[in-house]
This record gives sequence, C-alpha cells and structure tokens, in this order.
Amino acid sequence: MTSAGSIADDTIIRIYRNIVGNLDLSPRVMRFTLDKECDDKISDETYRELMERRRGRAYTNGEWKNLIGFSSKKLETSKNPDTLDVTPLFLLLTKLLDLRYEGTARDPAALLAKLRTVKYLRNTVMHDLHNAAGSQKFTELTAALVELVRETGRFYALPQADVDAEVQELNNEIAKLKIMDSQSIYYWCTRLEFSGKQAVRLLWQDKFKYEKLSLNEDAVQRQAVFHAIDVNVRETSGGKIVSYTKIFEARENVMVVTGVAGAGKTTLAKNIVLQFFNTQQTAPDYLRSFNQLIFFDCRDRTTTTLSDVILQHYEDQCIEHGKENVLMALLRLDVLFIIDGFDEGKESSKRVVNEIIEKTWRPNCRVLITTHSHAVKRELAPLLRRNDVSYAYYEILPLTKPEDQRAFLRRYEEALSGDSQTGAMTGSFESLSEDVRSLFTEPINLVHFCEMHKLFPKEISSWRTPRDVAPVKLRLYKELIQTQLAGSFNVDVEVLIYNILNVVGEAALEQLREDVLILTEADHFVIKEKIKKIKKVDPAVVLSVVLKENKPRGLNRSSSYEFRHKSEQEMFAGNYIVQRIISSRVGEESAEALNSILGVPKEGMSR
Repeated sequence: MTSAGSIADDTIIRIYRNIVGNLDLSPRVMRFTLDKECDDKISDETYRELMERRRGRAYTNGEWKNLIGFSSKKLETSKNPDTLDVTPLFLLLTKLLDLRYEGTARDPAALLAKLRTVKYLRNTVMHDLHNAAGSQKFTELTAALVELVRETGRFYALPQADVDAEVQELNNEIAKLKIMDSQSIYYWCTRLEFSGKQAVRLLWQDKFKYEKLSLNEDAVQRQAVFHAIDVNVRETSGGKIVSYTKIFEARENVMVVTGVAGAGKTTLAKNIVLQFFNTQQTAPDYLRSFNQLIFFDCRDRTTTTLSDVILQHYEDQCIEHGKENVLMALLRLDVLFIIDGFDEGKESSKRVVNEIIEKTWRPNCRVLITTHSHAVKRELAPLLRRNDVSYAYYEILPLTKPEDQRAFLRRYEEALSGDSQTGAMTGSFESLSEDVRSLFTEPINLVHFCEMHKLFPKEISSWRTPRDVAPVKLRLYKELIQTQLAGSFNVDVEVLIYNILNVVGEAALEQLREDVLILTEADHFVIKEKIKKIKKVDPAVVLSVVLKENKPRGLNRSSSYEFRHKSEQEMFAGNYIVQRIISSRVGEESAEALNSILGVPKEGMSR
C-alpha cells in the first residue's frame, strides 16, 4: 500500500476515490439490489430468459436489441451479475421492475429514483475529468449508495439487521479508500483518467492537425476545411440520411462506416480524433460520453498486437504498470476505438482488429470502423459474426448538390489563400458543365480540383466533357516530375517521363492486383532500380512526387511507402494499361494483350 502523497497531489486521490466508487462500489450495491429482485431466478437461467418468463412470451432478437441496446448481448448470456457494471445493471433492474410490478399495488418509483441517481453520478464523473477530480461527487455518491441500500431494504421488507450490516460493510469499503492501492486496477484507471487523454492528444493532434495536399507542399488545417455539416451517412437497413454525428446514437457497440475511394472515410476518422482532443472547447456532445480514445490505422504494418497499440498510446503508463494492466484498466473506462482503413489492412492488422472486437464487449466500449463496402461482406461481417457482434452500417454519401460542392471548395480556397481569396476557384467550378462537375462528387476529387486550379487555371476553362479532365490530372503529375528534373538532362524529357510513368504504373498495377497498398523498402528499391535503368536520374527525387514516405516510429525500422491516395494509384495503373494497349497490336489479339497486361488468366477476364 502506498500513500497518496508519495504518488501525486490531492487531485489523484480524489480521482481514485471517484473511480473506485463508480466502477466498484456502485456495481456492488446495485448487485445487492438485483439479488433481492431476482428471488425467483433459476440458477442456470440467463437474464433474458428470466425476463421472458416474467413477460410470458419470448422476445424477438429485434425486440430484445431495441429494449436493451448496448447491453443486449451481455444480458442475453449472463446468468449472474458478477461481471455487470452500472450501465447493464441499471438497465436490467429497470426492466425487471417494470415487468414485475407494473399494474400492481407495489410501486418501485422510489427505488428506481435511487438507482437513477447512482447511474447519473457514474456518468457525471466518468465523462468529465473536472467532476472526477472533485471531492463533492464522491460524497454525493457514497450518500446515494447508502440510500440505495436502505431503499432496497424498505422495498423488499428486509430485516433491519441485514440492512444495517450491508451499510456497515459499505462504510468499511469507503474507509479503505483513504489510502490508494497502487496495485489495484482502479489505480491504473485513475492514472489513465488523469493523464491518459493528454498522452493520446500529444500522439495524434500534431500528426493530424494539418492536411497536406497530394501534389505540392501546400498544407491546410484539417478542421478548417472539414465539410462537417454536409458529410452525411446512410443506414443501409432503412435508407435514412443522417448527420455523421448520429452514428454514435446507434444501439450497437460497433459502427461501420463505408464509402468509395476518396469518399472521406479517413478524413472523417481523423477529424473525429481532433474534435475529441479539441483544446479550444469541450468535446462535442456526440463524443462527450467517452473519456479515452484509441486510433488504429490498419495500414500500419509495424503494430501486430493490441498491446502494442496500447503501448503506442500510453507509453509512460505502460512502462510504469505494464501494457497488459493498462489495457485491463482502459477497458473499464468509457473508450472509443477508431479503426481506420479495414479494407487496406493485412494479416497483422486484422489480428489487432480481431483482438479489439474480442475485448470490447462491455457496453462502455464503442468501436468505429471505416472500410470500403466490398470488405464488409467479404471479411468484416464474418469477423463480427464469429464474435457474436451486431453492428450499425453506414455509407458516406457523395457531394452531389452544387451548394455542397461550392461550400467544400470555399473552405479550401480560404485556407489556401487567406485574406487574398477572390472566389476564383468556386467561380471556375461553377462555369463548368453539369457533366464535368459530376466528376467531382467525392471529396478527393474536389481537392484535386483545387490543385489543378492553382497550377492550370486556364486548362480548366477548356473542359467541355468529362474526358477532358483525366489528361490534365495526369499532366499535373508530369509537370511536377519535369520540375524535379529541370536542367538535369539534355534529352527528350517527355520520353523520359513517359518511361518513368510506365515503371510507376506497372508497380501500381501489380500492387492493386495483389490487393496491396503499402510498399516496403524492398518494393521501393525495385522501382528505384528500374528507374535508374531508364536514365541516370535520382529515382528518389522522382518517386517523392508520386509516393509518400511513412517514416517509422523508433529505431531500426524501415520506412514504408504508398501512393498519395488509392485513386492516384488506380490512375497510374490505368495510364500504364492504356499505354500498353496503344503500343500493342490491335485486332483479334487485343483481348489477349489486355489479359497479358493485367496478369490474369483468360478465364478470369470477365470477373
């Protein structure tokens, strides 16, 4: 046992008492109440079965999920209250009391009020560090718990001696909290509550604060350009259109957000992280129920276990207490896991995702997953099914309304131009035909429009049909590569760039064929060697235009590389295919030539 003064100041001990009170004492007292209510429960009976017996008929799965919400899976299988915390205990007791006493002479209103007070104090403290650090809340909680014990005694007509004994036991536990136990899981929870959020903020805030445009050195503040109001999602089950903030109102613990390449899935995920750690104001309402956040990028090839993810987020705490202990504590707090790019993950990251799904069964844990829709049916849904997890399914909608597109562009124009903005960018976009504007319904394409307007404003005015756009986009890359090579060679630069782009396109096609988005150092080296053979150029300079480097955290780790966006990767691969087709013979062998270019057997062409 260690005294509070030797660990930290009075703030730590106040948080510790509130943590233990709400995560240990409150469930303990509520289980006392539940035990008295369940005097008719058969030992091998689940709580769902008990409720169905009292109701007189079974619930459908839909009825059960709507009735119980987050805790539906837990209460469907639990036969005793030992693993239940405040939220499922409160939900279970309110439903049991309704079923047993509705329409009878016995009125449980006073008991329900005492239960509601305990739950309210739990949410007030656990969702706000300021409240957790206050001594008054612990005083309120202990008084509420004593009142709950006494009200339980009154409602169930318990012997006064039994009630007094329960109150005395509670007071003994309260007295123990004058000294902190540094080996207790609640102490680890306290340290996370006290400094965990700040540690995670330092990890992600600077990294996500700026969005670097794909094709030049321009950077904008991510939150300044985020099109928050009009980024909507759709529940595929009902086709209802709602704001992205509404996904957290889902009854399921897991929320899946899908969208095509460039729809803004990663942008959405990173903005949620920034909003959670916003130091200028309190977190928005839809995030206020969480006190910790974990972000995992499935493109990460260096993190192979959930413990590694925890170490990355809470390094100091893990060094002090051990990462497994920190993970155990984290899972008892109100935590939001954000898993970005599930469809772009490999075996190592899929193992991490599986661990997260396995361990976040508690109603205080929520999981948000972004992925391409094709990966839901193929991989994600079976993974969730294996873990008996239901999920809410949303799809990011494209920006099809002209006013949404203009609003999106205005944010970027303001961020890129500052006080010198003229409205030229949005004016140029409005002058385009409807057919051409229809190419820019995804955020990534609108960002590319910003870049093309900055570098080739006159070209944009010449666009008449959608087919006029793609060459300009590719030309933008060619111009950037040519700028990097300017003055280096006395050769036909166009031919040089043509050959370089073929090497890049071949690599892009190969990666897409293998369903790989990340290039290792070895892959990068192979591409560099091929470019060297074309001409003695510095391949690193050329590749810096089309690829971005992901520098590793820590020593003795290799960098990885990727195209600036999957849509860019597809563009380079498409250009390579077109150039190969043009240079090959036409006629009866055209299909065979395409088959050869794609590297698939003939029978696989239709697929």
